[in-house]
This record gives sequence, structure tokens and C-alpha cells, in this order.
Amino acid sequence: MIVVGEAQSTLTEITGRLMQLLKARSLLAAPILWQGELLGFLAVEGTEPRIWEEAEKTYLRGAAQLIALTAPLAQMEQTVQQTQQYQVLTTGLTRAICSQEGWNDTLQQCAEQLCQRLQVERFLVLLPSPKTGRFSAYYQHQGSLRPFQESLDRLSEVDWQMLQRSVEPIAIENLSEDLKLLAWRQTLLDLGVRSLLVCSTSLGRPESGLLLIGHETSRTWSTQERQLVQGISQQLGLILYQWHLQCQGEQQQQLQQAMRQGLAIIQRAQNLKHLQQVSLQQFTQILQVPVAALISWPVNQYQGQRQG
Repeated sequence: MIVVGEAQSTLTEITGRLMQLLKARSLLAAPILWQGELLGFLAVEGTEPRIWEEAEKTYLRGAAQLIALTAPLAQMEQTVQQTQQYQVLTTGLTRAICSQEGWNDTLQQCAEQLCQRLQVERFLVLLPSPKTGRFSAYYQHQGSLRPFQESLDRLSEVDWQMLQRSVEPIAIENLSEDLKLLAWRQTLLDLGVRSLLVCSTSLGRPESGLLLIGHETSRTWSTQERQLVQGISQQLGLILYQWHLQCQGEQQQQLQQAMRQGLAIIQRAQNLKHLQQVSLQQFTQILQVPVAALISWPVNQYQGQRQG
């Protein structure tokens, strides 16, 4: 319960603005809560200063509780529509997992529908570098906004553990005032992101990838919105895992082909010196290194000699 007497008394900034807007000098408000989530406030105001009686407070609190009981009925149709949209999104992602084709098209449709559903602008699938720990965009959707072209800095140990332990998306309502994901704050603010949801594509394993949903203004994130993002991120995790397996398979095929070609070239060597030269050339190509050298140590000598 929020009780406000004289307009000159100590008020919060929000309450003061509300009273100015309503041109009120006294205000009584009760929160409308449903399953621990704030749906709004029931408020009465007066044009004259007054002291609110306990019976008035009790009556307003009861009315707010009654509204909270009826609110789920009013939101039932909207919940059904949201469930249908969620089914459409997950069905499309499941089809992409099974087909191995049209991944970008599926991700684009998913990003567009999710951004529309949440009324947000940015959809980022981020993958970390095993060497540096920095995150870069594997896929992004931002409408007409400036695309994300940088990489995000390595997270602090505290933030990394937070992502590992979190069983739901990390919600940030006002990025400029929140201490979470501090290493990313300035980069995201420069990009125009003011509030966001971040969820690992495999719960407890942020190194598998992250889904980041960003909005240009500060906002709250409802339980339903967090659950939707979490479900989508897990589906995306399966796509990323399959993509990783496919990349590994392609790399192995390329390596095997390069080795067969290299062996065929080595077998055609005309003499020892030529054999050494073509062998080194094939090693540099297969291993993708700039320099390779062949060093030999004659028997009973302590210094090696470069060959080829």
C-alpha cells in the first residue's frame, strides 16, 4: 500500500510526477499483484490534502486483489494467441533441425516473429571465441537499425557464473543503471540497446552460445516473455549444435581430400631433395601454417641441419 498526504511531503519521483499529472494533492494506491507479478495499481486521488483512514486503505486493497483475480480471465485470449505463436515458432525451428536446409530463412522468420511478439528491435545469436572468450554475432536481426559489427568483450567471472547458474533468461530493465554484464554495457548502449534479455542456448553452458533480445528503451520483462525467450533459445541451441557437427564433418572431408592429394604429389617426387620440398609444401597447406622446416640430426652429432 502506498499512502501520500500533503503534496509538499517526501515523495518518490514517480509518485510526484503522477500527482502533478493528475493535479492531485492526496493519493492512495494499492498494487495489483498476480502470482508475484505486478500488473498495475489501483489508485484514488483527491484535490485537497487529507489523511486516509484505515478502512479506506483496507477497501482499496481488497478491490485491487479482486481485480487481480479477474485479470487472468481478461488475459486468457491473449495467452491463447501467444501460445499459438510460440507453437508456430518452435515448429519452424524443429523443421530446420530435421531438414538441415534453410537455416537462415528459418532464423529470419523466427527473429521477425519473436521481435514482433515482444515489441523489440534486436535479435542476436552470439557465439564465443574459444581462444579469447569474446562474443561475436552468428546471426542477427535488427530491422532498419544499425547492424552489430563488433564483438563483445570477455565477461567477468561473476557474470559468467551468473549465466551458468541461471535457470531462466537474465533480464535487464535499464542497462545504464544495471551492474550485470558490465563488460558489454558501453558497446550495447552505443548500439542503442537500453533493456535486454540474455539466455544461453543450452542452460548452464553459456559457451554453447547466447540469445540476446534488445530494446531501445527501458522496459520490464514479464514471466511469459522470459519463458518464451528461454524456449526459443533452447531450440536454437539444437540448431547451433547441428551446425557445429556439420562444420566438423566438412572440415574432416577437406582434410582427408588434402591428405590424399598430398600423398599423390609426394609419391611422384623424383629424388630426396624434391621429396623434402614437396613434403614441406603439403604440410604447410594441410596444417595451414606460414612456415614449416625439416631438421635432421646426423648420428653422434649435437647440431641439427635444416633440409629442403
